[in-house]
Amino acid sequence: MKRFIGVVVCICIYMLLGHKMWAEDNGQLTVNITQEDGQSVMVKSDHLFYTAVPVIFTLPDNGGDNYYSISTDNGNSFGAYVRTDSGTVKLYPDDKTAPDGKWQIMFANVTEGIERNSEVFMICFDTTTPVITIDDGGKIKISDDTGIIRFTAKNRESVIEDIIFEDTEAVVEYELEMKIKDTAKYGDIIEISCEDIAGNTAVVSYEYLIDDHGPELVIEGITDGDKLLKAGKIRALASDDESDCYVNYTIERVTGNEIITTSEYNLPADTNISFDEDGTYTVTLYASDEAGNESVRQNLGFVIDRTAPTVRVEGISEGVDIKSGARISIEVEDELYEETTVDIKLYRSVLGEMQNIPVDSYNLRAACDEREIDITTDGEYELSVRAKDGVGNRTDRSCRFRIDKTAPDISVIGVQEGEITSEKSKLRFNAGELFYESTIMSALLEKKEAGGFVVVSNDNHVMRSERDSVEISVDSEGEYRLTCKAADRSGNTAQKTVAFTVDYTPPVISRISDYDGKFLRSFSLAKKIADYVSDASPYSAKAYLNDTEFNKGDVVIEEGRYFLTVIAEDAASNASEETVSFIVDHTAPQVVLSGFDKNGNIRKGSIVKVSLLEEGDRLTGVRFNGRNILIDHDNTATIAVNEYGKYSLEVKAEDSAGNVTDTQIGAECYMYGGVFNGYTVNEKTISSSAAPGEDIDIRGLLIGLASVLSGTFGLTYRTYLSGK
Repeated sequence: MKRFIGVVVCICIYMLLGHKMWAEDNGQLTVNITQEDGQSVMVKSDHLFYTAVPVIFTLPDNGGDNYYSISTDNGNSFGAYVRTDSGTVKLYPDDKTAPDGKWQIMFANVTEGIERNSEVFMICFDTTTPVITIDDGGKIKISDDTGIIRFTAKNRESVIEDIIFEDTEAVVEYELEMKIKDTAKYGDIIEISCEDIAGNTAVVSYEYLIDDHGPELVIEGITDGDKLLKAGKIRALASDDESDCYVNYTIERVTGNEIITTSEYNLPADTNISFDEDGTYTVTLYASDEAGNESVRQNLGFVIDRTAPTVRVEGISEGVDIKSGARISIEVEDELYEETTVDIKLYRSVLGEMQNIPVDSYNLRAACDEREIDITTDGEYELSVRAKDGVGNRTDRSCRFRIDKTAPDISVIGVQEGEITSEKSKLRFNAGELFYESTIMSALLEKKEAGGFVVVSNDNHVMRSERDSVEISVDSEGEYRLTCKAADRSGNTAQKTVAFTVDYTPPVISRISDYDGKFLRSFSLAKKIADYVSDASPYSAKAYLNDTEFNKGDVVIEEGRYFLTVIAEDAASNASEETVSFIVDHTAPQVVLSGFDKNGNIRKGSIVKVSLLEEGDRLTGVRFNGRNILIDHDNTATIAVNEYGKYSLEVKAEDSAGNVTDTQIGAECYMYGGVFNGYTVNEKTISSSAAPGEDIDIRGLLIGLASVLSGTFGLTYRTYLSGK
């Protein structure tokens, strides 16, 4: 670029002057550099020169033309050479063409066609003085963007500190703490000066005052260990006799797992601090004065808790009936849980008896705690949960509920399954239940021959106590089925069915009456006693003969009067009894004849009368000499004998037992013999009685007996004399 500019300048001179000006470079151009006050400055080409005043560049006066070029971007590009009419170039710190006050400049001189160039000069203008700060503790901090060359501190004329920095460009910030207390006294004026490498100087002076006493701090409103149910306030009062003082504090608030820290410093000496959020607080307060003295730090620990613990009970609800076991979840939440206690009480009531079920109480170990309780036993329960925090906030939760896994127990009174009864039944049934309030549904059905069972009545009833029951009256005979279904509040169900029969009719005893008043050769029962009885219900029967039990297969042949009693009882306890009497008689009817003499003959003109010994026996036929004789209504036959000769008498008779007499008697009619009263049959024996004073003709009697025996079977005959 330089060469190009030189060539351009030479061409211009050549064109103007008309002759050649080329010459070889015979060395570097020397430039004299001074400040505005005339002081010479040695500027090296490889070192940046810092200055706060204008810089004057003086070029040699050799009759040639002087040129200069300036770069404002750290030498990346220079502008075209500018010809200067004077032999000097002056640069000012406030020149707006140099960004950030940094300049790079070079010069050229063309004499008789010979161009000489200077080196590149780097200059940084800095008119900003260093910054000096002093804190309350006496710590000094100095800073400068270009670099610090010297620091000096004086107490009037006495030098306290004097520091010269060799590596000036590296020191742009410096801190030190001077021991002024050891070298100064109250009222001394301390002067601090700092010079940067551009020559800018900053001076700070202050009056040194000694304050060895720390301030005092008084705290009002909240004391250490307080537990507050509402927002609180602390009043901090700082005081110091020698200097102004301030209040400083740090607050640490813990809520749950969160820790929040807040700090404030240099607050007014009378400061109020409000606390309106829940939490556990640790507050550190102290006072400080202008000399940096601090009071004793005071620590306060307190709790603000305006929120009661949260209690949630899940798994049950108020008044609910649970068909299965219950798993109760108790969740307690409290941000300030350190001193929160949870007290759980569980009571169980069964049939009026209250039981306390132990449940452990506990202290919260975290902001949220959940416990579970399993309940598997039937009962009426009351659960109460109380959570109380350390400041007295309290939350109570209670719940009543029922565990009912058991179905109602249905009982029916008044009839049993399969029972047959003769009473007009009042069926009373209830549903045994821990809690009652069960709904019981009943249906009474009667069996009809054609349509099976049909509903007679139905009813729905709520069982409200153990004494509560439902009654159903059954007045009519029949086969019934009672169905009861109960459902409790929890949905447990039970069903019971009872089948029974109502029977008011006693058993019917039949065919026994056929024996009443009968005459029988022998007696036995053709069938079992039960076969003589009929009833709609199962029954039993027994027979008694003259008070002795009589069964099928027993036979009576002994003659006499007998009483047969049959007693029957059905399953409903209906009873029947019937008694008949009969006579056992296996002796054939005995014929009584009158009108014969003692020899068994008939006198002419006699009247023969034929009759039977037993009432009830009857003559079935009487023939005399082959002629049928009329049988009178009184069961007798009368025969008149008017001629002499032999006679034949045929007699047939039958008694009620079916015994038959069929006999033939032969006799003669003659004119001798005594008076004969006739044959007499007594106790089923034919006998003859003579008139008083007469002897019996044995021969004649035997003849008559032989006649009689010819038609009689199984008879025994005895002869008695009249009057003996």
